[in-house]
Order: sequence, then C-alpha cells, then structure tokens
Amino acid sequence: MRNVAAFLAAFGVVMGTAAGAFALTQNRVQASPGSAAPLLPPGPPTERQFTVTMVMFGGEENEVHRWTPGTLVARVGDPITLRVLNADVDCAKYPHGFALTAFGIDVPAIQVGEEKTFTFTPDKPGVFEFKCSNKDCGKDHDRQTGQLLVLP
Repeated sequence: MRNVAAFLAAFGVVMGTAAGAFALTQNRVQASPGSAAPLLPPGPPTERQFTVTMVMFGGEENEVHRWTPGTLVARVGDPITLRVLNADVDCAKYPHGFALTAFGIDVPAIQVGEEKTFTFTPDKPGVFEFKCSNKDCGKDHDRQTGQLLVLP
C-alpha cells in the first residue's frame, strides 16, 4: 500500500510540473492575427500562365490518372492563359478531355501529346472544378479533377 501511495504522489508531482510547463508555453507561443501570408499579394490584375498536364502512374491494375498541378490560383480580373496537355500515353483509344465549365471550356478529347490553349479572365471569385470530360477514359474518371481558386 505504501508503494502505491508513493507512486501516486510522484506521479502527481510529475503531472503537475508538466501541466505547469505546458501552460507557460501556451502563453508565450501565439501567432498574431493576420500573420499568415496571402496566397497572392494584392495588386493590379496580373497575367497568369498555367500548364495543366494529365499524367498516369501505376501499373495495369493500379493505374491512376491525375491533372498536375491539381490546384491553380488567380484573382478576379487576372487574364489567364491555360495550356492543357495530355501526357497519358496509355489513353490513345479513349483520350482524356478537359472541362472548366464555369468559364465555358469543354473539350471532349485531347489526343496523346496534344496541347490545347485557352484564354479567359475570371469575373467572379470561388473554387471552380476542372475535370476530364471523357467518361470512357479510365476507371478512375471521377477522380480526374482539379480546381481553380479565384480570389477576390
């Protein structure tokens, strides 16, 4: 019984010390509000140029198709030149398409090695999905998406 009491007393001292140290640390380590850097610095509209490429990786049973990069960032009013490239060499029979319907872009098929270029200027903020528009391109078609983040 004495060993249990000694253990509990020592455990209480250790836990009390740890809790006190934690409390002191929490008071010193605080980020100031608004200290995070913005995604894009404020300023006049800036021309943005992006290249989005469809890639495939994995093996026959585990093929994965994705747009890379998967996220693009611009601001309302930024003129955008968007190049879309199909680099998936295994999709010759069912080539990938590309759609960014919020800005009127919808191409049913982009052949392997082919590149399409689009220009537009976002007029509204939001998160806009782009995706493969050929549902026959692969079994992971529903995951072949990306996003355009348009900041105010």
